[in-house]
Amino acid sequence: MAVIGFILTKKSVLIGDGFAFWFTYIFPGYRLLEFALGVLLGWLYLNTEKKECSKVVFSTALECAAVIAFIVVIKVFHKMEGVYDGICYTALFTPVSLFLVEVFAMSRGWFMKLFNNPIVLWLGNLSTYTFLIHQVVIRWLRQMLDVHYSGNHYVLVLTILSFAITGIAAMIVQYLSKLKTKN
Repeated sequence: MAVIGFILTKKSVLIGDGFAFWFTYIFPGYRLLEFALGVLLGWLYLNTEKKECSKVVFSTALECAAVIAFIVVIKVFHKMEGVYDGICYTALFTPVSLFLVEVFAMSRGWFMKLFNNPIVLWLGNLSTYTFLIHQVVIRWLRQMLDVHYSGNHYVLVLTILSFAITGIAAMIVQYLSKLKTKN
């Protein structure tokens, strides 16, 4: 994925600014590679002996390492975005995402205890619905805030409003889908 992304990046191929983004972030054929890695990880999880981390300290250390790796990748992403777009959008996040899934699937540390509380589980159950609408909400808010709001806290306001509107809309969609299945 990284090799394909590097070849398609706007620094190495003069196809156009948006092509590397489209190919590596939207094009289903390329995203199928990510899907295949996820399926392989799921197969390995289901078909191999589970080595659960019994010690909370070791498990929490692995969870912290996974979260730190994710933060580092986000920092690298922001340094590379606009230069190596073909690598940024998926190939950069795929290894650390697989690491996060594996660590959280096998561990019983502090993060897992935090994530297993009812509020976080409720939010997680909304994720299917928020995934469907989050980009629409963010794009709409960007247009609205560009016209009506100009300040130093633009990103914070955009993030808070996007989260709130997406969450409310997801709850409505979830409620309507439950009504539909009852009828």
